[in-house]
Amino acid sequence: MKKPIVIIPARGGSKRIPKKNIKLFDGLPIIGYPIKELQDSNRFESIYVSTDDPEIAQISESFGAIVPGLRPATLADDFTTTLEVISNEIIRFKLDQDPDRTICCVYPGTPMLKSEKVIQAVEILESENWDYIISAKKTKSPIQRSFFLDSKKRLKLHFPNHENTRTQDLDASYEDAGQFYCGKMRNWIFKVPIFSSKSTLSLIEEEGFYDIDTIEDWFNAEDYFKSHKNISQD
Repeated sequence: MKKPIVIIPARGGSKRIPKKNIKLFDGLPIIGYPIKELQDSNRFESIYVSTDDPEIAQISESFGAIVPGLRPATLADDFTTTLEVISNEIIRFKLDQDPDRTICCVYPGTPMLKSEKVIQAVEILESENWDYIISAKKTKSPIQRSFFLDSKKRLKLHFPNHENTRTQDLDASYEDAGQFYCGKMRNWIFKVPIFSSKSTLSLIEEEGFYDIDTIEDWFNAEDYFKSHKNISQD
């Protein structure tokens, strides 16, 4: 079996955290962490970065990633999906020769990514009949008990049929961990939906996991990273 290929989508137009994909995280551009982690595993054939930003391209290449030209602006707006980007880039990077080749989309803002989790996902994908393997984490609370406010600010249950169901009788719930998706090339190219009954998950443990969406998330993740690094070096 050929080694899988990684594509990291890293556009330059981050709104909530300016220059998020190359902002220094404990002294290094954040995109450097997943590139280095995956390279050091020696389990991936190539690591590509898809970006519309020349500075992101330069920094990514300095860490050893491949950037075959800049992504078209039409695929770098706020509405373009990950599926559309990876599908397009597989063709633009001329990686579409083998429909059974595994392609992993790994997000750039993942300084605590563990290559072994991506490798495990690849192994599951290549040994079982799934369209995609998705990094996921358990929700902290049962979503069956979640509620919202309607237009008149009245509390409404999302799942009123579970109002009196015991917590221990509710199925565990999961959410996208925002670290990676692995799928066969043919599924990416034909834009087969990532979230379906033909996909399964790779569980990311809660400890040390941070989904960095806001500047507060960033500072919390960086503090954890620094303290965890100091402990491991003692």
